[in-house]
Amino acid sequence: MESCLPKTDARFRPDLRAYEEGKVEKGQSIKDWLEDKQRQHKKEREAKGEKWKPLWFEYKYDNDLNEFCWLFTGEYWKRNFEKVPDIY
Repeated sequence: MESCLPKTDARFRPDLRAYEEGKVEKGQSIKDWLEDKQRQHKKEREAKGEKWKPLWFEYKYDNDLNEFCWLFTGEYWKRNFEKVPDIY
């Protein structure tokens, strides 16, 4: 199945893999690193006055549901993930 999954699939996350292997401290360390990195990116965005925008979803009105909701843009499958984003 690995060859059928996108490289960004959560099952490839090293923190989850470490937890599954019983390496709890290693998994927690990787998770903490990732969260710190996310916080740092947020601070940098806010310092530049940039607003966060999801890559794969947009908040808009859905006529079928008759309400605003997050809708998938479809752009995920168009992106080349030869190099996985530096999130892991």
